Amino acid sequence: MRLVEQIGSGIPRIIHLMKEATLPAPLFQKEGMFTVTLMRSVKSREKSREKIKALIKENPNITTMEMSEIIGISIKGIEKHIANLKKEGIIDRIGADKGGNWKIL
Repeated sequence: MRLVEQIGSGIPRIIHLMKEATLPAPLFQKEGMFTVTLMRSVKSREKSREKIKALIKENPNITTMEMSEIIGISIKGIEKHIANLKKEGIIDRIGADKGGNWKIL
């Protein structure tokens, strides 16, 4: 049926592509379930944070769901960036989750 391209070719391909993209090497974990962790570049993270700050500046009432749709990353990703921006004292939330607004400090 030829459903398998080449057994074992995926891991070397991942390593090669990550290196080619100048991204950190993937982390392979074999304990329990086999998992692979792919890291994003610092530039990608900073770019997302800048977009979040720009969206907040433009609309202090914007929701995390709206940010997620505009930026194109998951809501959990937006929440993680927001938590870090709050922790670093860059943004703050004024009022409740519903009905409140964002403030750039």
